[in-house]
Amino acid sequence: MANQTLPRCPVAGECWDLEYLTEDHPNFGSQRRVTVGTLQRATGAYLVHLLSKHPALRGLGIGVVTAHKLNAAHPDLLDILAARNADALHELDEDIAFELCERWSALALEPDVIQWLGEHALPPRIASQILAIYGPDSVTVMASNPYVLLPFVDFGILDKVARNNLSVEEHDPRRLVAYVENVLYKDIAKGNTAMLRADLLKELRDSLSGLAEHAIELALEQTVIFARGDCIQAYAPALMERELEEWAKKAICPTQQQEMLIEDEGLGPLLDKDTNSTTLSGEQRDAVLGAMSSRVYCIAGGAGVGKTTVLRMLAQMIVSLQGTACFMSISGRATRHIAEALGPELTNRCTVKTVTGYLHFVARELPRDSSPWLIVDEASMLDLQNAYRIISRSPQNSRLLLVGDPHQLPPVGPGLVFQRLVAERVPGTELTRIFRQAEASGIPQVAQVIRLGQWPTIPRFKSIGHGVQYHPTEDAIGDGIRIRDMLAEAGEEVQILTLFRGKSGAGEVNAVMHARVPKDIARLTYPVEIAVGEPVIFGRNDPKLDLQNGSIGTVLSVEDGGMIVRWDDGIERRIEGAALWNCELAHGITTHKAQGSQYERVVVLVPRRSVILDRTLLYTAITRAKQQAVLVGDIDAVRKAIIAATNADKRTVLFFTGI
Repeated sequence: MANQTLPRCPVAGECWDLEYLTEDHPNFGSQRRVTVGTLQRATGAYLVHLLSKHPALRGLGIGVVTAHKLNAAHPDLLDILAARNADALHELDEDIAFELCERWSALALEPDVIQWLGEHALPPRIASQILAIYGPDSVTVMASNPYVLLPFVDFGILDKVARNNLSVEEHDPRRLVAYVENVLYKDIAKGNTAMLRADLLKELRDSLSGLAEHAIELALEQTVIFARGDCIQAYAPALMERELEEWAKKAICPTQQQEMLIEDEGLGPLLDKDTNSTTLSGEQRDAVLGAMSSRVYCIAGGAGVGKTTVLRMLAQMIVSLQGTACFMSISGRATRHIAEALGPELTNRCTVKTVTGYLHFVARELPRDSSPWLIVDEASMLDLQNAYRIISRSPQNSRLLLVGDPHQLPPVGPGLVFQRLVAERVPGTELTRIFRQAEASGIPQVAQVIRLGQWPTIPRFKSIGHGVQYHPTEDAIGDGIRIRDMLAEAGEEVQILTLFRGKSGAGEVNAVMHARVPKDIARLTYPVEIAVGEPVIFGRNDPKLDLQNGSIGTVLSVEDGGMIVRWDDGIERRIEGAALWNCELAHGITTHKAQGSQYERVVVLVPRRSVILDRTLLYTAITRAKQQAVLVGDIDAVRKAIIAATNADKRTVLFFTGI
């Protein structure tokens, strides 16, 4: 509710003016639904409450009693704080008074920013982001050039505000530059980090006619864009690609290697000691030794080639050397698989986090003169922004190891970091040998053919079995559910994977499956309808619940507006309150959500051709299965997608291209 109606979620100590409607809910009785909410300036008793309760002021030692004294002693307390006149606050220690005034500035400015945004029908929820960038000058900056909000607000909306409210002329330089940035931002949303100048001109001419070249030159002069070869880049991707490329080139140069790293002669015997009864292939051995003796290293390989074994051996080696190992992945579920692969002992001696968790909770605590191993699993999912953050926020002498399959789905965000590093032959090892336990399913062999852009020889689906089969049909959802039911009769885990979220995708699958649940089965009705026995997927990382984005579970019971769920880690947890908003039915999930996970059997629905359907999506989908994968739907669309160029191949990126 807060995310839809209020600028942001209220926090303790704040004063909000709320408008609401009263409604009767069938399960929860009379409810008040907020329709409008405005953050107010705190005065009187509200000011006392804010000073003593607001999270931003924690640690200053200002409790209710002290806040009352300040308010009583200074009728003009708000003016004192706004002026940062710490000397006037005699009731406080000098350092505390100074710190209070510093922290107060952001709190006091937010209502002004929210008010300005509201007056111009712009989303107040971006106020905190604007304040973080422009600070005390936020309102002045927005008023002088509303197009600075382009990263947060649609260009059409900003242009209307600028033209109608702030008297910006059609040919105003601010508007022309914003037009250029807007086209580039739209292109970034497609996964690109650069745009051919010719394509940019073509896009601009449709709107700016004879001013397209002039607009580009203005943007170049103001350094909000950069020219690189035949391409144009927006400021952020240009900065991140160049910084990351320079770091990688410096890290792999011979001088750096000699200064930083462990002598190879001592690694072999240590590896032999640590492997004990584990037998490594020659490729796996090379991968471990290479990763241990390089500052930047890539380990690439498809399904069943033993990447998990390599990760476990790396952890053991680093621990033996008393080093620091930080394992991470983009998705929470993939991170959990890392922990399971390492085992409790190694997990306790290493750091295992999502990339977000590493950046927020681990990177800042690492000594700046340390040289930890930063190991990113499922690295094909790593976008440019996260790769840049890992390098820029980590110690300068960090070692970076990327492990993954470059033929899986590319990152959701822009860039192709892992894919480009592998293609450019930075130090690395490609694992190609498929191990017996994976080979038996037949899935890795089919996946390898798909990786090459060829249509594999696969049989039609008949019954439960092993490997990859197909079932042509015009009713992908109906037949897919029927096949899912047939496979589930064996009592093994079966997951339906889809291309889309809504119609013809996961949403429709979940609606059909949910409708089959008998009406007398207990169920949750708000905020989503979920019945006992149904699968659910969690949509965010929640440290308090110890659940990750992509965690899947089964509802065991429903009571008191919450539900008990047994999750995929075997633990039963009660989900209630705001956490319920993060739960969805999971009879069907998108392949993107499944990336980094594995299931015994998968049913992959391909109802029709689509621009998002390509070889990497199909490859990723079938390699989610350990035993059996069944492609259901438009098989001609599947065949054409496999032999065509991938969507990743169509991305324009300049990272490690030599431009």
